[in-house]
Amino acid sequence: MSDATNAKVAECLDMAIKARLKANAAVSRSAQDFWHVMEERWIHLAQTYRETERLSREFRRDAQIGV
Repeated sequence: MSDATNAKVAECLDMAIKARLKANAAVSRSAQDFWHVMEERWIHLAQTYRETERLSREFRRDAQIGV
């Protein structure tokens, strides 16, 4: 992965960890649920960055070979 993508993924995963910690510290069930959803969203965003870069590499490769 590029350095830029690595930085974005790392930031997303850091935010996911923070969300999990907030969920674990939350008193109410609704707050716990909210922070667990936020954790999942941050993880999904990190996965999206990875997948976008992978597809972009494949697209450029295919364009170079004329597929």
